[in-house]
Amino acid sequence: VGGGLGLALVCDIRVASESARYGANFVRLGLHPGMATTYILPRLVGLPKAAELIYTGRLVSGAEAARLGLANHAVPQEEVLRKALEIARDIADAAPLAVRWSKDSLMQHAPFDPRAAATLEAHMQSRSFETRDSREGT
Repeated sequence: VGGGLGLALVCDIRVASESARYGANFVRLGLHPGMATTYILPRLVGLPKAAELIYTGRLVSGAEAARLGLANHAVPQEEVLRKALEIARDIADAAPLAVRWSKDSLMQHAPFDPRAAATLEAHMQSRSFETRDSREGT
C-alpha cells in the first residue's frame, strides 16, 4: 500500500499473494502519489483504471491485482516464494546476454525517465504536505 506499491511497481515481474492488498492510498492521507506511481501504474493497468485507483485510494487484493495486470501472478501466500524462485530459475537458465538485451529493448519501447517522474512527484508531494488535507490525513 502506498510506498510498498511504489516498490512493487518498479519490479519487472510481480508475484502476489492472492490475499495481498495493493493500493495507491496517498489521497487518503492528503498526499500526491510518489515513487513514480503516476507514471508506472497507468502503463500497467491503463489510464482509466489507474485514475480510479489513485483518485479513490481503493485497495485491491492480489487476485484482483493479477486480473488488472498489476501483478503477473497471484498465488496462495505459502506459494509466493516458490513461484518467485521458479520464475527466477527460468530467467537464470536463459542466455544472460539475451535476457539483458531483451530487457533493454523492452525499456526502449516504454521510455521512462525515473528522475523526471520522481522529481515531479517529490515536488507535488512537498506541496501536498503543506495542505490542511495532509494534516487531516496524517
